[in-house]
Amino acid sequence: MKPILLFCTTGLGDFINLTPLIKKLKMSSSIEIVVDRRRGFFEEIKKWSDFSSVNDVNELESINLNKYSKIIFSIYSEFTTPKKLVQLLKKRAYFIRDVDNKYAHEIMKNLQDSNIDLAIKPFFRIDKKDLDWVSKKAKKNMIVVAPGCNNTARWIKKRWSENKWIKLSENLRKKGFKVIFIGRKTDYSEKMLGKIKSDFIDIGLGKTAALIKRSKFFIGINNGLSHLAAALKIPSIILFGPADAEKDRPCYNSIVIQKINSCKYCPCLKKGVSGLKIFDECDNQKCMNAIRVNDVVKIVNNYEKTANKRI
Repeated sequence: MKPILLFCTTGLGDFINLTPLIKKLKMSSSIEIVVDRRRGFFEEIKKWSDFSSVNDVNELESINLNKYSKIIFSIYSEFTTPKKLVQLLKKRAYFIRDVDNKYAHEIMKNLQDSNIDLAIKPFFRIDKKDLDWVSKKAKKNMIVVAPGCNNTARWIKKRWSENKWIKLSENLRKKGFKVIFIGRKTDYSEKMLGKIKSDFIDIGLGKTAALIKRSKFFIGINNGLSHLAAALKIPSIILFGPADAEKDRPCYNSIVIQKINSCKYCPCLKKGVSGLKIFDECDNQKCMNAIRVNDVVKIVNNYEKTANKRI
């Protein structure tokens, strides 16, 4: 049986949302996957038994098309793969496309259209060594917080105010929670790093996933780690601003906070509004600034009450 070649050269969130397809394909064939090493999950998935090989798109100089029974590009991956390679594969490849359906997460809708059983949920495999490491470090009543995202000038507009993150952590700590900031050091200013004093920044994706898995709650923005938390079935609060939460939210286990009435364009990245142009021209971030610390605290409190009733 010829293997299947799968391209997922976009970010962590897109990869996680593709895992139901990976699990389904593995039932009938071996899978080779092409990812972008710079996206941060390359080294982790090299350990997974799901793939016969994991390749870096930036080092893929030649490809034997006859080796594969199917070639599949995940959503948006054709735009983050060298154009020459995409053109070479055009006649052979299947491209999972963006769809105009505000009631279904775009990639899950694509999988449904491709006859993939949606009972297969997104997943992320964690190495036992990382779980053991976190077991020694984890604290009771731990909430993990991930305020960062892609550091380009465009995408940092999805971020919430650092002052609000600090105020939120202080509020939650007064309630008895252990607030742990995670992500990359480049996600934080030097000023914020001095105030939060976290030992769990830049610990690698494997240990970060294990830390999320051991936590009581996850709080973040529209980023890859929010999709990771959902795949690990950890209750999550996700702060959404310019993106369309109906389309881009994590598939499972998340509560979205989004102030639609904060701006006449919100969410500006939805279809049919020349969203990217509006987003790029925005210099006020009204949609993110409209989210209050208390909006998040209320949801945490409500979750606590519900959890206590279930005990």
